Amino acid sequence: SRGRPPLAGPPLMPADNLGRCAAVLACVIAGSAGQYGKLARPGFAADSPLCGLGFGAPFQLYFAGGLGLGALACTVINAPTISIFNEWGLMSGFLAAAYQSLYIAAAQAVGTSVSSAICMSVAIVGSCVLGARVLDESVRSSTMCGVALMLMVLGTFGCCWCKEVAHYMKSAEERSPILQSLEMESMWSSASGAARVFGVLVSICAGLTGCAVLLPAQLGHVELAHFWPAFGFGAFAVTATVTLASAAMSRSLSHLKLPTEVITGALLAGLLWMAGCSLCVVAARHVGYGFAHSVFSCQMAVTVFWNTQESASLRGFAQRLVSASVGLVCAGTVLLSAVVH
Repeated sequence: SRGRPPLAGPPLMPADNLGRCAAVLACVIAGSAGQYGKLARPGFAADSPLCGLGFGAPFQLYFAGGLGLGALACTVINAPTISIFNEWGLMSGFLAAAYQSLYIAAAQAVGTSVSSAICMSVAIVGSCVLGARVLDESVRSSTMCGVALMLMVLGTFGCCWCKEVAHYMKSAEERSPILQSLEMESMWSSASGAARVFGVLVSICAGLTGCAVLLPAQLGHVELAHFWPAFGFGAFAVTATVTLASAAMSRSLSHLKLPTEVITGALLAGLLWMAGCSLCVVAARHVGYGFAHSVFSCQMAVTVFWNTQESASLRGFAQRLVSASVGLVCAGTVLLSAVVH
């Protein structure tokens, strides 16, 4: 009898599925970086769903130091075949430093809940637009793409505003919902009209910058072994220069001294965020920048989810709202994966 040829089965995981998994994992890792930021909570309540975010220049300096450590590790592993002066990596590092600076400025102006919701929503939509318009990635259905992005944005707002909405619902039970207004965090409530406009505009600028942070890696088609050292060193150099120059001009270098646990948390947060960025770039090369970076920008859902699981004061309606919001983000992610590539 004639022998049959061996059956050639499909690969264990097609490249597209591998890219989608990498994008989701990148979001989870980057969103978990805020857990290390909770080692310091100056000016932010421990029961805030966004605690661990929105720290000032000193924390940002050491966060960028974590990116520098990641770049150093890449350099040591791949030496002497790489250069830290890759122009695409440096450009991406400069954008990362600008994004972090704008985000912190917005958080200090109008609070973390408002700035995070606006910034990340702009980044989610902007990433998809960049993929379609700049990188010519295909969108099978503009209508379904819009629905997917709307779900992701609604989920992001639900996570960032879970505490405020929970307070509104509790107050609305005692009086008419029409008479009860949605009260935002104290920083937003106490800000003047001009400060609110400024904070919202800076949040939008932060989102526009954030959605383009990893775009140079796609435009330059550069090897990742050359990209990441330049990315990390570029981000650290810009952040350190701006922070130290600002501190020297104000003659307040002493405020850069932070407790050891805060410095450690900032360095670990930077390393973890850079790991998330690495996976996002890998995902973008399999499934496109529009999908990968849009999912990556949903990291606030991960941050708030962890915080609500740990804080007893955020249980009840706030926790249920976060779970529903995370569900919206997941639904939007699944729908976006079907229409964008």
